[in-house]
Amino acid sequence: MTSLGSYAPFSVAIRASGAELVLVRQKNFAFDLDAMAEAITPKTGLIYLANPNNPTGTAFSLAELEQFLGRVPESVLVVLDEAYVHYAPSLNRRKSEEIFRRRQNLLILRTFSKVYGLAGMRIGFAIGQPALLLAMNKLKTPFNTSSVAQAAALAAIDDREHVTRCIETNAIERKRLSQGLTELGLRPVPSETNFIFMDVGPEAKEICDKLLRLGVIVRPLGWMGFPEAIRVSVGTAEENEKCLAAMAEILTKRADKGELTAR
Repeated sequence: MTSLGSYAPFSVAIRASGAELVLVRQKNFAFDLDAMAEAITPKTGLIYLANPNNPTGTAFSLAELEQFLGRVPESVLVVLDEAYVHYAPSLNRRKSEEIFRRRQNLLILRTFSKVYGLAGMRIGFAIGQPALLLAMNKLKTPFNTSSVAQAAALAAIDDREHVTRCIETNAIERKRLSQGLTELGLRPVPSETNFIFMDVGPEAKEICDKLLRLGVIVRPLGWMGFPEAIRVSVGTAEENEKCLAAMAEILTKRADKGELTAR
């Protein structure tokens, strides 16, 4: 089980295993944990959660997580993907680790691809019970990580200055980018990540194509269940300024033609 409008590989992995995929609708572009708890049946074996969520950028509180876990049978494994947790001002990753220590059926996934900047290394880690990790080791591919990637990951963990700088810079630029998009008449969803999700209407793909011609790459989200939405990554101050200028140019031209009403 997972949520509609969440990280697509969750659904792919469930289908690939031969299991029945159950998708629960979101609420305000976020995981609806109450609805997910109600959807649990004796057939439920695994639940994927992303906190914060990709691609909407929303997050549920750790109190909500604990309440949800209290409604999940111990026989059901809950996989909590915290790829973007460093960017989330409302979350404390140490707290989720404390929750893990009290729950036998919780597996936490994290990555070095985001705040640590090691996306090209394709490496991450899991926090789980020893028996579960032993089972995972039996199933992993022979060459799933390289020694270079592992060395880089160990070094990255100790580079707290880099992590702090990235978190602070992202927070500043995320706020500025969100405000700029709002001033253009758009409605960005409040983000807890290093990207911003927006419903822009049926012209979403067209807007992405026009931005691309202006040198700005944003992601259309039809393939993730949001055909009328786009996801804008938070960049440097200069990159965000270029994005806002390009978006303003597109919206102005469309408004002049009477083709677009700001969402």
